[in-house]
Amino acid sequence: MTEQTGNSNTRFGIAAKYQIDPDASFSAKVNNSSLIGLGYTQTLKPGIKLTLSALLDGKNVNAGGHKLGLGLEFEA
Repeated sequence: MTEQTGNSNTRFGIAAKYQIDPDASFSAKVNNSSLIGLGYTQTLKPGIKLTLSALLDGKNVNAGGHKLGLGLEFEA
């Protein structure tokens, strides 16, 4: 939880992570602005991970403007 100096806006968020198996996990996050973040991470090979993510506006689900993401992580 954070509070901005000189502003009465308090931001709050809560998150959870579920380890499906040793190579895959699902995470979810929501904040007080009704932004919902979802993520899925899969280890493809040792040292290579694929991440899929989405950010949804819970107040305007039908309005569009949601964000999708894809990440590929290489570890040397």
